[in-house]
Amino acid sequence: MTWRQIDPRSWRRAQLVTFLIAVVWGADYWFTPSGSSALLTTLEGAMPLPVWGSLLIGAGAAGFVAEIALGDEPLFPTAQRARWGWVTNAAHTILFGVYFALASSSLVDVITKDGDGGTYGWRTPALWFGFAWLNAQFVRRVKGNR
Repeated sequence: MTWRQIDPRSWRRAQLVTFLIAVVWGADYWFTPSGSSALLTTLEGAMPLPVWGSLLIGAGAAGFVAEIALGDEPLFPTAQRARWGWVTNAAHTILFGVYFALASSSLVDVITKDGDGGTYGWRTPALWFGFAWLNAQFVRRVKGNR
C-alpha cells in the first residue's frame, strides 16, 4: 500500500493536526453566541454547547500534549508508547465518538428536513464522518495494528 511508503513522522504530524482541529472546533462551540441554536443539529442542541466544546478541547489538548511528550518517534509500538500511548489512544477514541455522533445527528437532520427532502447540507455530515474515520485509523495505528 502507498501509505507504507510515507515517512512515519508524516503520520504523526497529521495526527497532531487532527488534535489541533479538535481544539479549534471545541473553541468554536465555546464561543458560539446565544441565539444561534437554529443552526444546530438535534444532538448538538441536546447538550449545552460548552459541553461539546469541552469534549473536543479536552481530547484534542490531551492527545496533542501526549504526542509532544512522546517525542518525534514514529507511530510504531515502543516501550514509551506502551507506557503513555494510551492517552493518545483515549483522545482519538473520544474524538471518534464525538465526531461520529455529530455526523449521525447531522445526517438525520439533512434527511428529515422539512420541505426540501434532503437535497442539500450533505457536506457537514460527510466532513464529520471523515474526521471520525481518520481518528479511528489513528487508534488502530497507535495500538500497533497495521
